[in-house]
Amino acid sequence: MLNKKDFITCMRKIKKSQRELEKFVNDIGKYFDNVYIFDVGDQLIYNQIEILKIAMNDTIEDQNWIDWFIYDNDWGSNGLEAGYDKEKPVFTLDDLYKLLIEAHN
Repeated sequence: MLNKKDFITCMRKIKKSQRELEKFVNDIGKYFDNVYIFDVGDQLIYNQIEILKIAMNDTIEDQNWIDWFIYDNDWGSNGLEAGYDKEKPVFTLDDLYKLLIEAHN
């Protein structure tokens, strides 16, 4: 597993790439109906997430916290709750890291 600093750095880079791709697709979508490059860029971001999930040992099918945080919890902005002993809101990357550590204890 990565240490917290490296994990947070990786997640921030993924989020930045995802947001930049979304902006690019929105901008170019004004001129083109079908933006194939979005599929390619989306696959690259997906691959980055998959590598990070392996590095963090977050590969259990039913309990994938990184995907949950990014997609279901919208990078923490939804404030969804999760946990093992006691559920609590997961707003930040620090909260997510604690949840990942808790998953392996």
